[in-house]
Amino acid sequence: MPPISVPGIGTNIDVNSLVTKLIQAESKGMTLRQTQQKAFQTQLSAVGSLKSALATFQTAMAALNNPDTFTGNKASGHDTSILTASLSNTAPAGTYQVNVTQLAQAQVLSANGQASSKTPIGGGTPTTLTFSFGSVSGGSFADGKYTGATFTQNGNQAGGSITIDPSNNTLAGIRDAINSANVGVSASIVNDGSNSPYRLVLTSTAGGANSEMKISVSGDPALQSLLSHDPAGTQNMTEVATGRNAMATVNGISVQSATNTLTDVVDGTSFTLAKTGSTTVTVGSDAGQASQSVLNFVKAYNALRIQLNALTKFDTANAANNGALAGDVSTKMMINQLTDVLGQGIGNGAFQSLGSIGVTMDKEGTLSIDDPKLTAALKKSPGQVAALFAGTGTATDSLLKVSAFSTTTQAGSYGINVTQLATQGSLKGSAAANTTIQSGVNDSLSVTLSGITTNIKVPAGSYTPSSLAAQLQSQINASPDLQKAKVEVAIGADANGVLTFTDKQYGSVSTVSVSGNGAASLLGGSPTATGGRDVQGTINGAAATGSGQNLYGASGSAVDGLTVQVTGGALGDRGTVTVQRGYAAQLHTVSGNLLSSNGMVQNATDAINNSITSLGTQIDRMQKQLDAKQALYYAQFNALSKVVASMTNTSNYLTTQLALLQKQRTAG
Repeated sequence: MPPISVPGIGTNIDVNSLVTKLIQAESKGMTLRQTQQKAFQTQLSAVGSLKSALATFQTAMAALNNPDTFTGNKASGHDTSILTASLSNTAPAGTYQVNVTQLAQAQVLSANGQASSKTPIGGGTPTTLTFSFGSVSGGSFADGKYTGATFTQNGNQAGGSITIDPSNNTLAGIRDAINSANVGVSASIVNDGSNSPYRLVLTSTAGGANSEMKISVSGDPALQSLLSHDPAGTQNMTEVATGRNAMATVNGISVQSATNTLTDVVDGTSFTLAKTGSTTVTVGSDAGQASQSVLNFVKAYNALRIQLNALTKFDTANAANNGALAGDVSTKMMINQLTDVLGQGIGNGAFQSLGSIGVTMDKEGTLSIDDPKLTAALKKSPGQVAALFAGTGTATDSLLKVSAFSTTTQAGSYGINVTQLATQGSLKGSAAANTTIQSGVNDSLSVTLSGITTNIKVPAGSYTPSSLAAQLQSQINASPDLQKAKVEVAIGADANGVLTFTDKQYGSVSTVSVSGNGAASLLGGSPTATGGRDVQGTINGAAATGSGQNLYGASGSAVDGLTVQVTGGALGDRGTVTVQRGYAAQLHTVSGNLLSSNGMVQNATDAINNSITSLGTQIDRMQKQLDAKQALYYAQFNALSKVVASMTNTSNYLTTQLALLQKQRTAG
């Protein structure tokens, strides 16, 4: 800032006006940079709008990058009071006559009544309740009890055990312990209004005829007399509802289910039953869903394109109407990338382009739909229309499946050669199993599957080889650790009573080992352990990485990111898998690349920010220079004013003196 002064004192010079004009002349460079900075800030705001529009577009393309979005089926013509139909995209078109003759029902057991739900039962001895499930056959049934029946355990349904002790040996405590244990049983207490009104009621949650309960009780005699229940033996509880399967015929073929849902009775079709009766279900393609998905694609693309057109508008008549990114090369390149995707042909068959299904582009770059042409295409080949948009993977061999592919996987067909199939780990006994289990003698097992260990205690008793296998399988698969890891075991007994434990996992991680006091009793002294193997082979002629049943494409190659599942079949050449990347799939990738940390949008943002920062630095420096010059000008003009004022004073003094002299001469 200039020093405090009164410019122009003693002169007629307008110093303020002079300095202002001089500074204005010298500030043209800074004004130019300020204008440039505002222009860059406008561009930055425009790039931000573009980024938001691209992100919205990418989200829309992600939703459309799925064949299921474009292919759908619908069921019609049936009586919804009898059943409802659920369809997947694999459901074939057809007509199905469904006759429901029986609904499914879960078994329900009721215990003898108790005077209180909060009074301890028994003496507090720790007691184990073990639940197992199976089917009841033969004999007779009356008054809630079986006589002469056989119980066959369902080894595929995990049971479990709970412990009752002084902390929970009331009726309410037993109820809560059962419900929190997740053993396949739901417990409740019913008050029947009698002198001993409180009854524990147990319901098999799986339902069906193969989920009847067997309850083994070891410990307190009072709890044994209340809860022990063996359909083939002592039954201390009363069966108030018998487990039964839903039964029906579909086009004359008998079917049944443990629940009231008939799943995949026809490929991709499930029926949920509500009551008995007959009805006809007609399954056909849902062209409406596919048509809506194509419309969603067009809307999403047009929203982005309209935004791009506005930002890049160039008005030769009036530059004030230009878009914020008019003439920007990067944005033009982006538009070209998008239109290049839409201009290419995809796949084979009758529909290989947008135009072939009635989607066209106008001179502004926006899309429109010829509805009759789209409807005809969807009617003729809905699968091909879906493949035009979504990413799809198909295989010529029914035992091969394209499980996944990534943005790095190139579209194309690739040969598959299998040199080794995946296998499961197993442990086979060396002698027939001892089927008599004694508490503390041969009832404890520690089983390790795929590196995960669980410990079980087998209920004492006499078994057949098959029932023992079912008991072991049920208890092992009930392990929370195994369930969390999705690891299961299958246990079978051969004609000689020899047990084999098979890990249901595939690959080199699949192993089985058994220890504990019951190991030798069940498997003999030298059981044979066999480790699982990973699938091996090539994809597109290059060695693939095998893990379990999956072959993974070589990194950095055309099949990078491709996963092919091999579920069986012969060794050698197995045909081809084809990866097709439709318009939505490709545009999702393009928009993702544009929005990436090193993509065009971020690069443009960084460049504009750098320009704004650089101009800001220049403007700050120039402002300081102008401030200094302004101060200098004021100092110089102030000094000049002082000199001029002094000279003016001297001139005035001399003029006055000369006038006096002249006056004196005239008077004399």
